[in-house]
Amino acid sequence: MLPHLQNVLGTIPPSVAMSAVLGDWRLTMWGDTQKSDVKRWFREPWAVRNSIGWYILYAPWPNLRDPTLLHSEGVRLLYFHQYWQELATQGYISTLISSIESHQAELQSLVNLRFVIPFTTLAKLWKHDDPWVQERSSRLLPFFEDAFSTHPGYDEERHDMECLAFIFALTNHLNHTDFTSYVVTSIHGQEFIRFVHDQILSRHLYRTPHWGNSFDRQELLSKWTRVTERILEMGNLPPDYFTSIPGRPPAQLMDAGNESSFLQSHYEMHGDGQGVLGSIERDSQGNMAGDVGAEELADTPHPNIDPNHPRADDRYSEYGTTGGGQDDVPGLVERGEQSNRVGGVGADKRV
Repeated sequence: MLPHLQNVLGTIPPSVAMSAVLGDWRLTMWGDTQKSDVKRWFREPWAVRNSIGWYILYAPWPNLRDPTLLHSEGVRLLYFHQYWQELATQGYISTLISSIESHQAELQSLVNLRFVIPFTTLAKLWKHDDPWVQERSSRLLPFFEDAFSTHPGYDEERHDMECLAFIFALTNHLNHTDFTSYVVTSIHGQEFIRFVHDQILSRHLYRTPHWGNSFDRQELLSKWTRVTERILEMGNLPPDYFTSIPGRPPAQLMDAGNESSFLQSHYEMHGDGQGVLGSIERDSQGNMAGDVGAEELADTPHPNIDPNHPRADDRYSEYGTTGGGQDDVPGLVERGEQSNRVGGVGADKRV
């Protein structure tokens, strides 16, 4: 039975298998899942989880009911994850921006998360072969800035854990020395990194809470400090471009740490089991430009999660979601709109 299931999962995108079938949305939210990762999950599920790093392992789950594909909120989250990543792969920036503008707030409310855009969507644009696409990737940055913003009624501790997961993914992406990421060399990218740095300070994310892991927090801050020092050097920026983090020594005084990996197919593991996210990027200078193109995704009412049917394995299920438990509204994939398969992309033109 198990070999048959593995064969079936091999016929669908690995990110769909990992999230909607195997139920681990963290791997697809923060990493680029490959078929080898799905195969490894069957052999060593705990090894896969332990390889992704503390901040991804304990990132909040989307509040979904099981089975995911029988409820509209799970289908819609899966659809947009696949749709946005495919648009990024193809370089359809205008359609991608239009879709996120129309549906980000909906998904945030629907699954009780502030970060709903997969990190790989941004990484695909930063490493795209077309410099035009790289330049326009800066138009996605305000959506991630919005995810950092405080939302009334949203649990602060849960939000902090989401922010730390994003910072972990971004840090590991930028800490590679075998490539220069577009976000490092572009003006808008440098401003975004300073924004994230200021969030670490304003949200006091440099402090380890009583329930946290001090070693992992210090390791994350050490890597982030190296990121900022590298950006200062490469961008010829003034020394005070980044405000100092309280209690942190300069990066040049710290030993260079070993980098590890997130998913097996993209990273190499070392002894402590910590994971580092990254992908090969191109070096370019970019500015914000371009108009938002039309996007034909049909809007549907915003269904709310029924609080009486929380996801069984959601460790954050004690945080309530807003809404009155309305009846399910069929998602886009359920109604067959836009595409005849999950994650399909319709016709699109660059503007």
